[in-house]
Amino acid sequence: MIQPNIMTSLLFQALSRCIQLSVGTICIVMACQLFSVLPSVAFGADGSTSPDYQKDVQPLLLKYCGNCHSGTEKEGEFSIASIETLMAGTPKGAVIMPRDGEQSKLIGLIRGKIEPKMPPDEEPQPSEAEINLIASWINAGAQASISATKPLRMRLNVPKIAAKSKVVAPYTSAIVLPGETDVLLGRYGELEQVKIATGEVVKQWKDFAGKVTALRLSSDSKVVIVAGGVEGVGGEVAAIDLTSGEVRMKLEGHSDIIYSAVLSPDNKVLATAGYDRVIRLWDVTTGQVIKTLLGHNGAIYDLDFDPTGRVLASASADETVKLWQVSTGMRLDTLSQGEKEQYAVRFDPSGKSIYAAGGDKKIRRWQLVSIDQPAINPIREARFAHEGAVMGVRVSSDGRWLISVGQDGTVKQWTTPDLRLAGTLVQNQQDTVAAEFLSAAPDIAPQSIVSIARKGKPLTAGLLPEPAVSDRSEASMNTVVAAVADNTIQEVAEVEPNSLLVQAMPLTIPATVKGIIDPASAASDAKEDVDIYRFTAKKGEIWIAEIHAGRGGSPLDSRIDILSAEGSPVLRVNLQAVRESYFTFRGKDSTTVDDFRLHKWQEMELNEYLYSDGEVVKLWLYPRGPDSGFKVYPGYGSRYTYFDTTATAHALGA
Repeated sequence: MIQPNIMTSLLFQALSRCIQLSVGTICIVMACQLFSVLPSVAFGADGSTSPDYQKDVQPLLLKYCGNCHSGTEKEGEFSIASIETLMAGTPKGAVIMPRDGEQSKLIGLIRGKIEPKMPPDEEPQPSEAEINLIASWINAGAQASISATKPLRMRLNVPKIAAKSKVVAPYTSAIVLPGETDVLLGRYGELEQVKIATGEVVKQWKDFAGKVTALRLSSDSKVVIVAGGVEGVGGEVAAIDLTSGEVRMKLEGHSDIIYSAVLSPDNKVLATAGYDRVIRLWDVTTGQVIKTLLGHNGAIYDLDFDPTGRVLASASADETVKLWQVSTGMRLDTLSQGEKEQYAVRFDPSGKSIYAAGGDKKIRRWQLVSIDQPAINPIREARFAHEGAVMGVRVSSDGRWLISVGQDGTVKQWTTPDLRLAGTLVQNQQDTVAAEFLSAAPDIAPQSIVSIARKGKPLTAGLLPEPAVSDRSEASMNTVVAAVADNTIQEVAEVEPNSLLVQAMPLTIPATVKGIIDPASAASDAKEDVDIYRFTAKKGEIWIAEIHAGRGGSPLDSRIDILSAEGSPVLRVNLQAVRESYFTFRGKDSTTVDDFRLHKWQEMELNEYLYSDGEVVKLWLYPRGPDSGFKVYPGYGSRYTYFDTTATAHALGA
């Protein structure tokens, strides 16, 4: 409550400025407007005012100057990111003269008395009352409380708008705890420990700054690192002792929200990164920054240490993954094969491979060779993985599996290191944000994963079993080969009519059938003789069907179709897209074998199949220089096609 004598004094001051006006009520309204923009002004016993930096001045500076002079954007080398940078001014000198607001350069720039006027005329302008408030703070000594001396802290002053109905804050991060019974779920401002089976909340931590973006366990699983912060304001990272539940450490750093924080394997170094494109390495014991790593041109979404703690990997919105030497801060390599934002990066437990994924819907694997010095880490696999961006990847503790979470609402399981799809664990889940292994110890193979939706209980799903022995087993192939070697293949003569399914001639395989073209079929308009044979084969067996026509000098244009007992085609091959590509130079006719210039050809290997518009060929020879492309089999003449496909013409960009 403002004291009456103070109210009278302020009203008198306002009225005295309007002495020439004849209608006093207008001046009174002006005085009330002045009060409305000064809700936080503290009044001393002598009637003097002293605005508070944190509550009154800092929000105004952020509102009118923050776009150009906060965080990493510091035009004119002037920053309002902290009270220290504000008081430091520019390389030409201070902009604030404590106890002399009108002579301070900051006020002169705002009022337009000093060129160039700030903020520029095309930008929102502070009111006279707001300018007076800043000047009053300077006149009072330009002091700030100790709690306001860190970079913008977590004090984003925005209006609180009550929701019309009850709103459940979404989960934004998750991690399974040792014991496989509980999961930690992060949301805005708080962290919950929840029973996986029942969804019961057994423990809760609050007072985190903003959204909890990431959770990572220490190497001994005794501490969880909590990362988060407030967009545009600052980042926060905390360490919680899982045994006692005590928050052992809470640090503030970065000029924007932190997206990832991870402890080194020896638990001595903490790495943090986020929207401000900066990586910081912290000494866990002292809480001090050891090194600052610069080099990314976009937000950094994920970090991971290799098992030795010598190499740090970072995934960024600049479409790259970078590798850093922890001891020196030296950049070891930039993995630039990504085509969109890279959201996730993980080393495998052996430290031999790096997996990364992101907005281009792919998972890639590189072989790690740059440990002690910079080197090119060769890419070994690239797989088209999801119909939406890949938001996260996890490698099992035994290194046998990789789990990926897609924006398409699916969770998939892949074999390692070849990244072959083992199966889909979760389908059509909306707003999936995390997939974690349930594994009690590093030497125990995980048996299930937990997938956390933004709302509701955790969803568990079991890992797929070990892959079955390939249907193309060596034993079944040997059976066929042995039968041929023993000359046990019976020879039978074709029996007409056998052109309909119900007329199929029975065979006991292996067998050789001798026949001739049916004169009636040859004389008909169809010009085709269809012969159907019925035989029995079991799953897992391999049989070879071929026609001896051209080899015997016959002009017959023949083909073989393998059908089910009902007459439908039997699936011969199921093609799975593992990369996205297109022709980058000239179209191709139906015979060309050379100069197949392809987008992202560096990710391709010889003897891999290339599919384009219904045709399948196989890569035979790498490009020999910048103006050449792949050769496909056989490397000369007309190109070979596979799986009964036919060579066709292809356009540039196909």
